Amino acid sequence: MSKITGKLQGSKRWRLAPNQHIRNQVGQCFPDGHEKHGGLGLRLADRTPFPAVMPEDAQVIDVMSGGLVFVPRGWWHETESRGECLQVNFVVKRAMWLTVLSQALRNLLLENADWRAYALDVFATDGRQEKALGALASLLPALRADLDEVLGGDPRQASQRILELSGLMPAQHLSHH
Repeated sequence: MSKITGKLQGSKRWRLAPNQHIRNQVGQCFPDGHEKHGGLGLRLADRTPFPAVMPEDAQVIDVMSGGLVFVPRGWWHETESRGECLQVNFVVKRAMWLTVLSQALRNLLLENADWRAYALDVFATDGRQEKALGALASLLPALRADLDEVLGGDPRQASQRILELSGLMPAQHLSHH
């Protein structure tokens, strides 16, 4: 996700550098591999370790009140406030291919009431998990048939079907209230 930040009051120094360690980043990554709990950064990294400090060739941008900064998706960045500051951040999230496919799969499976059932006891440790796994296993043949129907034939037509199933649409088709 990219970010646009607008400085409303005060000044701030930004240091920005391209991230050569992970392509198409999906979450936050921090120097030296420190991550939020459950982060994927290190697992998805093309190169480790992550840098402990900003690269020497990082771009330095001084922003005053009224200024804007665009931070591209995945770029390393650090900031230093100069006194009291107030800024507003706008996060720009774009659909990934993963988003299109997973939304299409979700919408396809929602049509079957069995997929909407609670996954009870799936994490139980007293033997009930076997029954839960059996319930999941009973759903898989229909899933395979559904996927064969969507993906069968011409890949271009399958792509169109996936896009339609995703329910995602261009902004001009969204209703304004």
